[in-house]
Amino acid sequence: MANIDETTGAVLRLSTRIEVLPVLHGSGDMAQEVRETLIGRRFDCLAVPLPPSVESMLERAVEVLPRISLVMLPEPDENEIPACSFIPVDPCQAVIMGVRVAKGEGIPRAYIDRDVTAFVPTPVASPDPYALKQVSLAAFASALEVGAEVIEFDVQLTADGEVVVIHDPTLDRTTDGQGRVREKRLQEIRALSAGYPERWGSRYSGQRVPTLAEALAFLRERSRVMVEIKADSVSDDGEGGIEARTVAELRKAGMEKEVALISFSRRALLRCRDLGPEIVRGHLYHRGEPGEMLAGAQEADCEIVMPEKSALSVELRDRAREAGLKVATWVVDEPAELRSLAHLDLYGVGSNRPGVLLEAVREDG
Repeated sequence: MANIDETTGAVLRLSTRIEVLPVLHGSGDMAQEVRETLIGRRFDCLAVPLPPSVESMLERAVEVLPRISLVMLPEPDENEIPACSFIPVDPCQAVIMGVRVAKGEGIPRAYIDRDVTAFVPTPVASPDPYALKQVSLAAFASALEVGAEVIEFDVQLTADGEVVVIHDPTLDRTTDGQGRVREKRLQEIRALSAGYPERWGSRYSGQRVPTLAEALAFLRERSRVMVEIKADSVSDDGEGGIEARTVAELRKAGMEKEVALISFSRRALLRCRDLGPEIVRGHLYHRGEPGEMLAGAQEADCEIVMPEKSALSVELRDRAREAGLKVATWVVDEPAELRSLAHLDLYGVGSNRPGVLLEAVREDG
């Protein structure tokens, strides 16, 4: 039950005192929506769609988050083989996020589902939860929930030398601030909303620009990562510039083997090779002849050559194979387009709509 203002924009109101918020289990976007809803409004109780028998165990497990655990529920089995169902206590689960926030906000919880002797799963078709195209932790969660194997994002350097995850060299387009990232201190950038207000209005106003360290902590053991070092951020400072600071953050996180460093800037890639030779590198291109692109990638000892999709060709595919290089591309958002590239044997495809493409791949078998 909730004391709901007239302008809340509730998803589903049963009365002036009861609001239902539908969720997709495992949806990072939904978890974020639940968090923003519980923090942004006045609620006097949270109805949890789980049985009372799990309340004690689950509430204890929530207290140790972000460490992920399971609540195990033994079940009878016809063949007398031990069996159980389980509840993943993961903050990317909307229900778990609801319990976690409610505990922190002092909102009472009521576990209202019925206890059963055995859980019977019911498969359903979930909608593609693609919602955010720009970088934020909510965007990462959106990609993870649909099964993306690699998360790609861009990094910039702040005035006080912090590596932050943001696409543009300026704040104007994707935040409610203005100015160049490299001219702002981290504290100033932290105060901004990174919910891409130009496109989404206030829907994701609670998002903040994450640091590289925060993004890596969120994605560790969940996904592999590609970090693009933007050419705008490359400076004459080889020892304390963005390349050195990025490599340092990867090592601090222990993710050298889980991350690839990519860039259009060969200068940046050469520095990354010298600073972190064990870290995979990929050379991005807008366009170019096959020989030119392969030579540039080889100069920086890259393992991946990554032209924009219009620069792909059978010649590039064949020559890359001969050179022992992988070929990946970007940005492919439509299933028909993905199918048209199948003959090029691509190592990877960057997309703003991973859920749509992965569903198409599953349908095509």
